[in-house]
Amino acid sequence: MLRHIARDGSRVTELAERARMTKQSMAQLVDALRERGYAELAPDPSDGRAKLVRLTERGWQLHDALVAISREFEADRAREMGEETWRRLRGLLEELTQLLGRERGRPAG
Repeated sequence: MLRHIARDGSRVTELAERARMTKQSMAQLVDALRERGYAELAPDPSDGRAKLVRLTERGWQLHDALVAISREFEADRAREMGEETWRRLRGLLEELTQLLGRERGRPAG
């Protein structure tokens, strides 16, 4: 979920769409991140009524650590399976994610 938050902040509705979750579920996740000090709410400069979710410094540290773990995992799988097999598998998983998103009636991607 952290990967969906833009550097300058994102609205809960945008995050929910990107993560293919309901707005209510995303709001609960954001609340949990805020309680743990990983995120904060800030006014949206383009709409005074709206709030943006932004990662705190602690949140960006967690984000960066998770990105590093993900890259290491992918590199290990590519080494074990072979680059070509891993690339094909990733492509198929991305296609499946797109298909499932469309079936749920939500935008894929």
